[in-house]
Amino acid sequence: MQKNLFDLTLMMAVVKKIQNGGYVYRSTLTVISCLLLCNVSLGLYGGSDILWFYMYSFIVFFLFGFNEGLLWNFITMALVFVVLLFPDITNSYSFSLEFKFRLFISLLMISFVAGLIESLRSNFYNQLRQKKIQLLSNHL
Repeated sequence: MQKNLFDLTLMMAVVKKIQNGGYVYRSTLTVISCLLLCNVSLGLYGGSDILWFYMYSFIVFFLFGFNEGLLWNFITMALVFVVLLFPDITNSYSFSLEFKFRLFISLLMISFVAGLIESLRSNFYNQLRQKKIQLLSNHL
């Protein structure tokens, strides 16, 4: 208990010292990506842990925006599909061909929707910011 409290205090001090929290997000997401990749390769619970990847695209686009989120999404999904398509080489759990195909299609669709939502959010935010600047300049 005391060690956990110390670790939490240490992490809070580090985050407070670092002005840009992006490094914390990137390092945390790197760990999460590696854990998800391990879940896929181990095939725990009959491979059902792979379903956590459905949330991955939304988290990545939410944290990093469209461009960087697309990069994170592409790299992680490419690694997942290498593990899925070559289970003998990667020494991982072997999923059925039908499951791999359905997963590939559904993850592409979810990534597209998550990217679209992030793009719309960013566009709407920029429009609101421009409108605010316009209103402030007209008021002054």
